[in-house]
Amino acid sequence: HDNVTGGYGQANNITIKRFELYAPTPARVTLMGFAHAKDIVIEECVFHDIQDWHFLEINACQNVYISKCIFYNYGSLAAGTEMLQLDNARKDAFPWFGPNDNTVCDNIIIEKCRFIGNRYINNDLFRPVAIGNHDITAKPQNVTIRECHFEDLRIAFKFESGVNFVISDNTVVDCSCAIYGRGYIKSWCISNNRFIGDSG
Repeated sequence: HDNVTGGYGQANNITIKRFELYAPTPARVTLMGFAHAKDIVIEECVFHDIQDWHFLEINACQNVYISKCIFYNYGSLAAGTEMLQLDNARKDAFPWFGPNDNTVCDNIIIEKCRFIGNRYINNDLFRPVAIGNHDITAKPQNVTIRECHFEDLRIAFKFESGVNFVISDNTVVDCSCAIYGRGYIKSWCISNNRFIGDSG
């Protein structure tokens, strides 16, 4: 990265396949993060055992395909937000490099992934979360989440903002809340999902 080029121009044509990533000791860590990049493929990776921040951060990226990945053992008594976050380029969201030009994520596909949590790891009703964001300015657009499995989480999908979403053919098992959206939510299609157990 050059810390100068904005938009999606700092990196492209990235493939990450069959990695295992974990870091149980640090209080806060993000195992893998991308920003100002495009044409990214992440397949058949396993992410597990962190206390806070994110397994995977997709920030200011375009044309991202995430498939057949597994996420588990996330959060702690005092911490944890989203296992996989879709966010925009601002300083408090992505502190490692810039520019902070508010570029949003565009054209993201997440499919055939598994998210296994422990919803009673802390007393917060809004975490841990499988996929989402926690800022109204994030505004990821053209996002498809399909054929994924979510189990034992506070919330499977939690977005403070998002435009043109398709959430389809997913299975949500024993999560306190399946889908939570507020803030800037526009043009969502939610179809053919299965909510099992006490998922609501």
